[in-house]
Amino acid sequence: DSKISKGLIQDIRRSGQPYESEDRLTMCSPLMTRDHRCLGVLRIDSFNDKTKLSRRDLPVLNTVATQLTLAIENSILHETAVRDRLMQVEQSTSA
Repeated sequence: DSKISKGLIQDIRRSGQPYESEDRLTMCSPLMTRDHRCLGVLRIDSFNDKTKLSRRDLPVLNTVATQLTLAIENSILHETAVRDRLMQVEQSTSA
């Protein structure tokens, strides 16, 4: 069982660098925004030695993390735009 400490996750978030465990049972990739903020960490685990992760898995994980980050950012932008529009409508109807 591969265990990742909260401290390691915080280090990944701070550094913005991916991580792979020496036993190849865990890989992590930070969800980094264009302005270098970390929204979280995407983690994959293999639960036995027969299905260890390979070095080729890390670039795939990084690509998925990038796409996930873009989706999260777009969702936040959309939510902000909807909220702003609702405020405009409320202000125009109360005036």
